[in-house]
Amino acid sequence: MSVNTEALRAEAVNRMRSSMSAEALAVADKMSVVRSQHVKMGRDETISSDIALMKASILAPGEGNKKKRMYFVTGESNSGKTRAVRHAIASDPGFESYVNANNVTVHPAIWVTVPSPCTHRNLAVRILRNAGYAVRADIPENLAWEELHNQLPSRQVLFLVLDEAQRALKIKQQDELQKLSDSLISLVDSTSWPMRVILLGVDPLGNLHHHDQQIENRSELLEIKPLTEAELKRIERWIKEVIGDHALLDWSTLAVADIARRLLYATIGNAGSIIELIRDAIESALSLGDGKSVTQSDFAQAYSDLTKCLPEENIFEVEGWDHLPSGWAKRKKKEEDENDTDPDDPDAALPQKKPTEKVVRFQSHSQAGADRENTSHDLRTEAVDNCSVSFR
Repeated sequence: MSVNTEALRAEAVNRMRSSMSAEALAVADKMSVVRSQHVKMGRDETISSDIALMKASILAPGEGNKKKRMYFVTGESNSGKTRAVRHAIASDPGFESYVNANNVTVHPAIWVTVPSPCTHRNLAVRILRNAGYAVRADIPENLAWEELHNQLPSRQVLFLVLDEAQRALKIKQQDELQKLSDSLISLVDSTSWPMRVILLGVDPLGNLHHHDQQIENRSELLEIKPLTEAELKRIERWIKEVIGDHALLDWSTLAVADIARRLLYATIGNAGSIIELIRDAIESALSLGDGKSVTQSDFAQAYSDLTKCLPEENIFEVEGWDHLPSGWAKRKKKEEDENDTDPDDPDAALPQKKPTEKVVRFQSHSQAGADRENTSHDLRTEAVDNCSVSFR
């Protein structure tokens, strides 16, 4: 019997809301709006431009566009890479879902979080499920990838985004890791349905780009680095934008330049952590303040709630804050070491050894299956026409 998890969650959330005060609900609803707003990052335009070039390489495939087939975006946890790529795809009309000639809803890009632990087989299973195909959990590995090569064209998927892709590098067997590399390359090299693959993750993901020559020949790498003092003006803009434009609160009493320096120091330049701390200060102002303006005390409260620091350790409280330990407000997402396999995935039941940090160097690429032909030409033409709408 299938379970409608959306309906169950809606019921649970409604029951939870009924137990909250009107004031708490108002704060929660406003923070939901604030946290949903996009904050323009330094790499937004670069990422949007690079993805546009990947789209163009689909419209005119050939050896000249080989470097546009795969795209690595790396950076430390919570650096903003996932937000930036999601925003680029969500704001591009070429990636909008549409109903095709067979009255089937098509999603030109699908987003897949790489499972942990990752195997060649369970990654294929997760991609198929995210594409909307009800694959059984115990499907053999060879059939899973064969089905993937059939299903993605039939569902007119042109872009595959693999988030937390560094998990794939923790595959322990050399041949297993090589098969995964070969399979990704076969997707982008296909002559009948060439796809584009975007890989997001923390290091050592960049090593996959550098050490596998076949992948390096087909990809470009963008590394998102922590902010520095040279980018303090950007943090000042974020303070004003998030407080003033997103939350519609007053920031005029803040020493914005000073708060920006403290934010940089508290997070060691981690962009996502900076934005989250600004939002936490807004929540403090709504819950504990006058609900109209954000003050330095709200930043101090937010920092205290996050780090559990003593008052004399609070970067937003003391004068000599630059002598305190830095980086306490740098947040880590649940990512590369967290198991999140599907509950009915038999791989999850296998005994798992502690992941090794050693990155295996790839061997030469096998071209087996890279140029598989099928009858998907008409579907590809329709999908490419839809994906290219933003170029017209």
